[in-house]
Amino acid sequence: MTRPIFVVGSDRSGTTLLRLMLTCHPDVAIPPESLFALDLYPAWGNVRLKDAEQIQSLCDELYADETFREWRVARANLEKTIMGHLPLSYAEFVDLVYLTYAHQHQPTAVRWGDKNPRYAMHLPWVWHLFPDARVIHIIRDGRAVFSSFREANRKAGMTIWPETVSAAARSWTIRLTTAWQHRTNPNYAEVFYENLVQAPETELRQLCAFLDLEYNPGMLDFAEMNRKEQLVPRHRLAWHSATLRPVQDSKVAAWQDALSASDVARFELMAGHHLVRCGYPIRAGRLGRFRIVNTLSLYGATLLRKLRSVHT
Repeated sequence: MTRPIFVVGSDRSGTTLLRLMLTCHPDVAIPPESLFALDLYPAWGNVRLKDAEQIQSLCDELYADETFREWRVARANLEKTIMGHLPLSYAEFVDLVYLTYAHQHQPTAVRWGDKNPRYAMHLPWVWHLFPDARVIHIIRDGRAVFSSFREANRKAGMTIWPETVSAAARSWTIRLTTAWQHRTNPNYAEVFYENLVQAPETELRQLCAFLDLEYNPGMLDFAEMNRKEQLVPRHRLAWHSATLRPVQDSKVAAWQDALSASDVARFELMAGHHLVRCGYPIRAGRLGRFRIVNTLSLYGATLLRKLRSVHT
């Protein structure tokens, strides 16, 4: 199997931007977002794939996933490839699915990747399947993340979760702190969105070193490649319109004008401690005054998530 690359983080933190930059490297192929590998794991994760009947059934479930169908992978080619490698573990099956995508859409690629913010909550699972996987955690100021949610909702003409400041603060904090538990893993790296858009070549060179790749300047041509190859599915462009333009750093501080003073105060009330830990400044005095609220909010959100998992 190859050494896959996983891009994780909070939604609206730049995961799609980083995915496009990486997939514009001739050695890397990262398809649009899909959770099929995680979704199919409960039923198939411990199954040894040995015969055509199993492959037919597994591929039926795979192609029932609407997001996977957006990859436009020819089923006949995929099944033929899989049948030629039996018997297979589930991890080997997933590896072949991504490699088949790469061979069809980016023949020069020798590494595949997976961009999904939700994997920030499942890094032990990622390394269980692929012990040599490289994980890149992209971090963005949580206030900018919330502002970006609002802007994306406005452009798309709809509303997706999180809809409130408190929900956004909890979501950002939980993704951040859960991924942070793995900071000592040598196959884990962090990049800050603000640094990536302000000094993209410098940050990409560092990430390429982490990934054992030679830096390629074509990684900065992601916008042109997206327009030509539709790397972001057309129906998702309302959420990712910025990927059609070269990298811009004008949005780094845009949240300061977009959010009201009340919005900022509520976000810092709930997530100020972790904003400071990331190096983001907050209003003087707010952290010490409301540190207990930060702690209780995160504890309550974590407890609620555990209770929900018990009943699902």
